[in-house]
Amino acid sequence: METHFDYGFVSADSHVTEPPDCYQRFIDPAYRDRAPFIRRDEKRGDLYVFPGQDNMTVPMSLIAAAGEESSQMTFNGRDFEDCHRSGWDPAYRLNDQARDGVAAELLFATVGMQLCGHEDLDYRRACMTAYNRWLQEYCSHAPDRLFGSGQAAVKNAADAVDELADIKKMGFKGVMMSGQPGEADYDDPSYDRLWAAAVEMELPLCFHILTNRAYGGHRGPKINALLNVVRSCQDILGMLVYSGVFDRHPDLKVVCVESDAGWAPHYAYRMDHIYKRHRFWILSKLGKSDERLRTRTQSILERENPEPTQ
Repeated sequence: METHFDYGFVSADSHVTEPPDCYQRFIDPAYRDRAPFIRRDEKRGDLYVFPGQDNMTVPMSLIAAAGEESSQMTFNGRDFEDCHRSGWDPAYRLNDQARDGVAAELLFATVGMQLCGHEDLDYRRACMTAYNRWLQEYCSHAPDRLFGSGQAAVKNAADAVDELADIKKMGFKGVMMSGQPGEADYDDPSYDRLWAAAVEMELPLCFHILTNRAYGGHRGPKINALLNVVRSCQDILGMLVYSGVFDRHPDLKVVCVESDAGWAPHYAYRMDHIYKRHRFWILSKLGKSDERLRTRTQSILERENPEPTQ
């Protein structure tokens, strides 16, 4: 099915379904013997397995549930072949786009979200590099309709800049960031070189839900856990704003993906309120790691209350 679009909808958050050979075919040879793979389980169905982290498996049941009735969705019991073929076959994807009236899609990893929490940072990068190679091949089928967001492991700032350079060369339109870097955190001054590189390369940095290993728990019924998945994006925004990242890099584009948007106005209000009302007493409690906020606050106070001219 071929359809010409003079205009149309563009999906800003679509996903692929990593096929069984995604990592094994494209990973560097040094990691091939422990590349992620699919294991079939009698009760749970097909599971993506990540060697080196036994608690890390991804059931295929929910990773491609588009169009399904909610009452029919299940966590276990599905095999890879049951998933929508367009998730790994770009020819089928174009047919689905035409059927749904979608002109183009920005594509994110699915199984790869779990990889963002892998503790072996070099292994994480090797897997994400393999995924990027597979995604580049997938998007090359229709580069004007399939826009990839390459994954970055972010071991540290220097490695992340190299990853961005590779992602840019591969023709991707954005970067799917690991929610938690390997060294320090994103408010650390060392990451200024990353923000500057992202601006120079014109690459939006996308923080997707479920890419931060700190948000896996819950209180009470399991369904309550689904309410906290946006927290990682909220925390990242608060960290970047309060640490002055956007002051120093006003052209930096940061995207929160699949985290809803209704909370944003109230969250902005709360951030303003907390800063205006509580910054004075909290500054007295700050540790050395928060010195950047102290310095930034002092700068703002000086602008708000300039010394009177003589």
